[in-house]
Amino acid sequence: MPKCEGCDKVFEEHILIEGFCAVCRDALGLLLDELPVLRPAGPCRRCSGQEIVQALLRERGAEGCDHVYEFLRPLAVSHGVEDVESFWSGAKKGVQPNLEAYTGALVAYVCRSCGFTELFAASPGEIPIGPQHGTRLLRPNEGAPYR
Repeated sequence: MPKCEGCDKVFEEHILIEGFCAVCRDALGLLLDELPVLRPAGPCRRCSGQEIVQALLRERGAEGCDHVYEFLRPLAVSHGVEDVESFWSGAKKGVQPNLEAYTGALVAYVCRSCGFTELFAASPGEIPIGPQHGTRLLRPNEGAPYR
């Protein structure tokens, strides 16, 4: 039976995705198998190189106070927002980003010959718009005369 490349535990083959179990995939912030190929097929637009690397961009961070642990999660265009409640009364104190609820995971496509990199966001139509998400919608031709 195959082993997970992260934790060396033995799993049935259908449990592993690209060689990793669900726990290790989550810990490493891996989701490439869940994302469609966002770049049109073809050679590098700069040097015509034939090898393009698809890479999910991830952010590294740490959480905790007495027991700090590190994490990797997908780098994204925007994150959800959740209410912050008072520990004592349960009343709403404000809002904070929900870092687990991200939208627009960033995927880089890198030419192995020259290093030219293209960046794409997954599910761009689902990216929330508003100051609480750190986004705004720009429409370059809005208000311009019709031609």
